[in-house]
Amino acid sequence: MGPGFRGSAIGQFRAALSRCVHHSCMDYGRRELRHDRHAAGSLDERYEGAEEAGPYDAVIARHSLEREALAAESEAEEESRRETHDLVAWGIAQVENDNYRAVLEPTYLEGLPGDEIAER
Repeated sequence: MGPGFRGSAIGQFRAALSRCVHHSCMDYGRRELRHDRHAAGSLDERYEGAEEAGPYDAVIARHSLEREALAAESEAEEESRRETHDLVAWGIAQVENDNYRAVLEPTYLEGLPGDEIAER
């Protein structure tokens, strides 16, 4: 902007100022990104005195532990779903009325909507 600005309306000034702020923010972000890349170092870099330990080994190990924990949670949730499904199936089997059971099984065990059950 500066001395090259030739606008005469406040809207033009506002638009030009907005573009200047946007470009300044982008320049600042690029400088910070360049600095962060430089400060992060190389993946092949090793700590002094340690042949196997790199600067990212701790992060990789933590990420691996988090993934294992998520996998364990997922397995536990799946086991819980199976137990719930088995309990619901057992409960439906206890219903003496065949017509009720014919509606409950596709609804809760197969997950069918009411329209499809009615068509049967």
